[in-house]
Amino acid sequence: PWIARYGWQGIDLDDFPHVKRWYRTIAARPAVIKGYGVPDATAQIPPA
Repeated sequence: PWIARYGWQGIDLDDFPHVKRWYRTIAARPAVIKGYGVPDATAQIPPA
């Protein structure tokens, strides 16, 4: 999702605890993990 590049955008997720929780929840979903493998397996979900 768009939030995956929060660090590049200079956003500190600690300032947004609800968004951080949402991001971690979404990032843990199997379909999202699988989606980061497209087009190849080198893409990784940035940690929150």
